[in-house]
Amino acid sequence: MEPRCLLAASRTVSTAWLGVSVPREWNSGADRLNHPSMAHGVAEDAIAAGLRVVWVTPPGWVFEALRAASRLPMGIDDADWQP
Repeated sequence: MEPRCLLAASRTVSTAWLGVSVPREWNSGADRLNHPSMAHGVAEDAIAAGLRVVWVTPPGWVFEALRAASRLPMGIDDADWQP
């Protein structure tokens, strides 16, 4: 996916971003968040930790933007230079 396209679409729903570098071994929980089949387990863990869980369904245009971005070539693949 073309990251710039995703960021442009994301800016319409998120007003602030914070980029951080996290070692992979500290970020294993993120893998669970990327799999819809694990969503209920994540929610159960959050509730057990005393957090309030709110289920949100993004508007359809969000999925359309993702589909459009997934059809774009990666910028680095089309670049004249290679790292």
